Amino acid sequence: MRALFFVLVLANLGFAAWATWYRAPEVPTRPMVANAPGIEIYADVAAQETPASGAARGGDARESTQTFVRCMSIGPLPNRVDVDDTVRALTGSGFEARQRVAQGEVWLGQWVYIDAIASQSEAARIVDVLAENDITEAYVIADGNNGSIVSLGVFSQQERARQRFSDAEALGFSPVVADRSQPGEVFWLDVTARDGAEFPLSDLESLNIDPQLRLESCAASDRSSQQ
Repeated sequence: MRALFFVLVLANLGFAAWATWYRAPEVPTRPMVANAPGIEIYADVAAQETPASGAARGGDARESTQTFVRCMSIGPLPNRVDVDDTVRALTGSGFEARQRVAQGEVWLGQWVYIDAIASQSEAARIVDVLAENDITEAYVIADGNNGSIVSLGVFSQQERARQRFSDAEALGFSPVVADRSQPGEVFWLDVTARDGAEFPLSDLESLNIDPQLRLESCAASDRSSQQ
């Protein structure tokens, strides 16, 4: 019995010594930096940025700042119908819009075509195949750099361009879709608040305006129209 007692005592002493000497390796961690900046998105305008109120936003210091502007330009608008529609949307939301004309690219629509065709005879065969499948407006365009091109049409509505693309693809072709434009006069609207004060840029971005239009600072647009 006395021998067993000494064995147990020695075993307990050995375990205590092992627990004291051995520690699991610590995993290195990177300390959290107080008030570290979050990811913010800035508008491409020369504008004053005012920090949002912490109390108004629940005290979250990571909220991005609000951008305030005094004048922004919307464009380019290709015709007066689009100008009138955009002016109505702006005035109905408390803005004033001054119209001006500039030289630019007038968007015609989305062009659907088949490119890099090796020979004129192959291009003509593709036109025949398309015509047999009710795509009768296709025609051949000579391209000295990359062979011939078969144009399938220019569409002002994205749905029609997508349908033409799908129809050609179903026939085994590999069509391409690209924006088509030509030089001409375009319209810009310089937008200000009715009282002339600064306003949040998000007020313009939230309006139901054509997403293809650009927002630029009035000064930047004035410089581009003079070039």
